[in-house]
Amino acid sequence: MASLYKQKTKAGEAWSIQISLNDERRTIFLGKMSKKAAELIKSRIETIDSCNLAGMSYPPDVAQWLGEIRDDLHAKLSKLGLVPARRKTTLGCYCDQFLAKIKTKASTKRTMKQTTDTIIEYFGYEIDPKNITVEMVELLSESMKKARLSPSTIDKRIKTARQIFDAMIRAKIINENPFKEVKVTPTINEDRNVYVERERVERIIDTIPDPEWKLIIGLSRYCGLRAPSEILTLTWDCILWDKKRIVVRSPKTEHYEGKDSRVVPMFKGIRPLLEAVYDQAEPGGSPFVIARRRGIFDQLTDGRNTNLGTLFKKYILRAGETPWPKPFHAMRASFETDLLNDGRVKPHTIARWLGHSIQIALKHYARIKDEDFDAVTGDAESCAIPSMTDDVSPLKVGSNPSKTILQNHLQYPPEMGSNNLQRQSQVPKKTASCDLTQEAAEHKMTPTGFEPVLQA
Repeated sequence: MASLYKQKTKAGEAWSIQISLNDERRTIFLGKMSKKAAELIKSRIETIDSCNLAGMSYPPDVAQWLGEIRDDLHAKLSKLGLVPARRKTTLGCYCDQFLAKIKTKASTKRTMKQTTDTIIEYFGYEIDPKNITVEMVELLSESMKKARLSPSTIDKRIKTARQIFDAMIRAKIINENPFKEVKVTPTINEDRNVYVERERVERIIDTIPDPEWKLIIGLSRYCGLRAPSEILTLTWDCILWDKKRIVVRSPKTEHYEGKDSRVVPMFKGIRPLLEAVYDQAEPGGSPFVIARRRGIFDQLTDGRNTNLGTLFKKYILRAGETPWPKPFHAMRASFETDLLNDGRVKPHTIARWLGHSIQIALKHYARIKDEDFDAVTGDAESCAIPSMTDDVSPLKVGSNPSKTILQNHLQYPPEMGSNNLQRQSQVPKKTASCDLTQEAAEHKMTPTGFEPVLQA
């Protein structure tokens, strides 16, 4: 049994505990605290001593208490042989363990390693994470600014470091997160957010002899698929010819519940490109729509270094055009901008077709065009926006795509070992396209506007 004693010190009244260990009376000085807190510590120490003598594991509340107490008190208990010494965790050691255990995509893990390399280089591999303060993190942020890292990169690394240190708190390694109070506001470089005209892309496609490359560009600009992940994972079973829809698998969002795939319309201009590649596909060959580029994709765990961007820039130059920043992302964003400007489909439906939220669409995808200014200043010849969906079956505006199509496709996934160019995938006879805006375009505004004409 242990005994609790109160004693006077220069700082005031303090408490200590005496306990018999190996027939020897030992003292544990607790310091200044309330009697209730001292009695709790005494009770915990008695339980620990009893469990040690009986060879039993500690009760959950005692084990949790041991993990949460201060290092100095834990060291006193360890010195008396009541508990094992705490193993010192260094920043570098924990970062290595964190990257090894975390389950995420290779590209995400690569980005996280850039953050761990940054904080280890600045603070040191052997530093105790407990010794990293908010002031030190602020100095780290300033050093990244001096290194001319973009605000977005700095913000991303601060947030990733915050995530790593939150994991340290859950592991009872530290008590506070020094990255929590450090805020960096990223700025979006509008110079890199360009709008790529559809006509410009069509001129480039016309100069390319390879049907697969024509389709890669078309899937990005005409359907808004992510490159390379969504384009290179597209299979022929995902092409629903009769429904005029495409089932898109999304490796980027598959770890979110219900976000592993989505259904998009077969937008204007994409069907001829699909048919051209389909006509060249060999029965019994690859099930993937983009088969030749897929061979490179299979060799990589995260789809990096597929050189789509590099090769695409060469095609742009051969067509006599000037390459633009972030070529595939810019085309995907331009496609969404066209849909938003079209105005016939609700923004939340467009966001679902693109596979992200409305907030992301407005922040990173929506583009301002010169025509937007002309439309309100009276300089535009016509405010009518050309149809982007005249190959799409009439859908109820704001409604979700058929759940049955997606559920059946996910319940019975396509065989990945053979080409499913079967009867259900046969290209049906081409039908007349449905232009949802034709009827509205024929009804032009009268010279007097909408108000009734009053008889003089």
